[in-house]
Amino acid sequence: MSQFQVFLSHCVSSKKQWAAKLKEMLLQKNFTVFLCTDIEPGENYRTLINKSAACCQVMVVFLDESWERSRECLMEYNIALRQHNCKGTPIILALVVGGLRWISHENTPIRMALCPTFSASSLITKPATFHGRYL
Repeated sequence: MSQFQVFLSHCVSSKKQWAAKLKEMLLQKNFTVFLCTDIEPGENYRTLINKSAACCQVMVVFLDESWERSRECLMEYNIALRQHNCKGTPIILALVVGGLRWISHENTPIRMALCPTFSASSLITKPATFHGRYL
């Protein structure tokens, strides 16, 4: 398995299209990108996801309520965070994509406090309109 530069962490049930669009944009810029929907049938998906999350250089989190409720997404994030705390990589970026009630998800602000956070409300239609801020 080759090492991916960018790992896209998203809840497939809610942000599959967003992740696919960002992957397409990154591939056009010659980045290698891991997206779980690219895993072939019969492959050990958990091993591929874990290794890719641990070895990527950047993790982009498509942060919405579905992501926050997903055990799979939280596991990916925790793997990347452990690596970041040990090695300084990956850089973890959060794209806030949709409604997120901060009060109802007590751990979200804590998880994302160390991450650059972007509002990505127009990622699909206008890729250049990110508004970066730190929490």
